[in-house]
Amino acid sequence: MKKIKIAGISLKYLLAIGLLTACNHDEPVIPTQNSSTEINDQNAKINNVLKLVKYGDDGVQYVKSGKFMGMVSRVSNATTYRKYTYNDNNGTTNLFITCASYSQATNAKSGESVYEIANGRCIAITGSNGDTYQYKYNASGLLDEVTMFYQSSWAKWNYSYIFNAATNAYRLDKIVAINNAGPVHEAKFSYTAIADKYQLNPENINADPLLPFFGKFSDVLIKDIEIKSISGTQWTNFREYNYVLDNAGYVASRTQVYHPFGKGSNVSLSTSTMNFKYSQYWQGI
Repeated sequence: MKKIKIAGISLKYLLAIGLLTACNHDEPVIPTQNSSTEINDQNAKINNVLKLVKYGDDGVQYVKSGKFMGMVSRVSNATTYRKYTYNDNNGTTNLFITCASYSQATNAKSGESVYEIANGRCIAITGSNGDTYQYKYNASGLLDEVTMFYQSSWAKWNYSYIFNAATNAYRLDKIVAINNAGPVHEAKFSYTAIADKYQLNPENINADPLLPFFGKFSDVLIKDIEIKSISGTQWTNFREYNYVLDNAGYVASRTQVYHPFGKGSNVSLSTSTMNFKYSQYWQGI
């Protein structure tokens, strides 16, 4: 599974990636009582909340108590792990989330990203190597623009949406990547009719897929994404997705079929499958 890394990605790579759907907007559950009976009742209640515990090769753990109960605390696989810490006592009204990456073998820290959250939306990310991202949203709270600065380079992504009247929902339609020479490429999305019952952030859109602070991208699952150049050397690639659902209608597995030379071309075609697991009895720290 491709790991998400905000800090340290090259401008060339960022302008070349495609972009994917959805996000969970549930606010953290904040305990208001401290008696042992109420705490036990609260723990029982939160354990009735279904959580994603397996995300491809990654196991996911959550904060088990306190103000940020139910938020992601640790994501780990055989070689690396990421720890999430939350700080809203920082002299501002904003929430700061630090995501630090480590080696499983040595516990050596390999990088860190700090997310700044205001009014329920991520407004900035700062990487440990000095790269920064700024996020803007439209009046409906949908992600509208992301700008990345790294040393003397910058890149921008503009997001546009379509409204589906049948479900009364906006869906991400297109992302256009821009640099100082103008538009570079665009990613165009189409969708299935399958409801997205556990909404994650799309991968590869400059957002941690597990943090619910980037707005909503769709009410249904992605069918395919076509990415093509707008200027310069002409190129295209195409990603299509197939899903297996569990008995409750949640995605149990997702298979990506990647066409590196565009839709209709099977040259160098590759297939990868990602599995998902959910539980009401999720582990936490």
